[in-house]
Amino acid sequence: MAWRVLFGGALDVLAPGVRPGGRGRDGGPDFFTRLEAHWADAYDALGPPPPPTAAQRHTRALAQAEAGDIEEARRTLRGLAEAGDVRALTDLGVLCHRHGPAGEGERLWRRAAKLGDARARHYLGVAAARRGDDREGVRQLRRALAAGRAAAGRDLGLLLLRMGEAEQAEEVWQDAAEAGVVEAAVLLGVLWHGQGRRDQAETAWRRAARDGDADGAYNLGLLLAERGASADALLWLRRARELGHERAEPQILRLAARAAAAPHTGRARGGTVESAASRLGSDT
Repeated sequence: MAWRVLFGGALDVLAPGVRPGGRGRDGGPDFFTRLEAHWADAYDALGPPPPPTAAQRHTRALAQAEAGDIEEARRTLRGLAEAGDVRALTDLGVLCHRHGPAGEGERLWRRAAKLGDARARHYLGVAAARRGDDREGVRQLRRALAAGRAAAGRDLGLLLLRMGEAEQAEEVWQDAAEAGVVEAAVLLGVLWHGQGRRDQAETAWRRAARDGDADGAYNLGLLLAERGASADALLWLRRARELGHERAEPQILRLAARAAAAPHTGRARGGTVESAASRLGSDT
């Protein structure tokens, strides 16, 4: 019945002009007046909008931190953490680690790690390694890995390499790369390239490049240039530029110029391989 009442005066809109007082042909309210009344009643029936969920509040807090509103983000994350949100507790630790107070970040990560958060365990390992406690760093990173935090393999490998355990680092990075950690594949390539294992390095970097990693594409381009495959090298260096690699453009210009100057050989040497992932704990 309500819809019949709503659309009963729909043809009123065809009449020229606006009737005084918003009245229809039959003297009752015109179409627009009835439409407004209908939606007003509908919204009243819906009641007030529901409060944001914990996940929505968490997302908003991260956006606030990204925008520089640190104190508001801190308040939101603290409220969520006090309500039992372990992810928020870990992110509050990240915020405190970056903006103070000193030591508060690690204290919060220890709480979150005890509650089973592998990401917090990962960050504890990185923090220990940064202050020179390599043994504790390895212990925490291995525990993070065992708890399912594949990304901890990147930092565990770096720490093991720093400790002179190249074989262990290689094994850890291989496992992490198989688990989808693209930075581990890039680091494997750097390790293998330094050991003269060029074919394996190419395989690792090609895999990373195809997964959209700028370092993988850049290093693959340099390796192909080193081997004299200038056309393919330029293709991957241009891909690295598209992915935002800052050093790709100079290498593209240098390689193109050398290829033009020596078209009969097609050989042109590039720069030095690198990985932005080589800094321990680059995401904390």
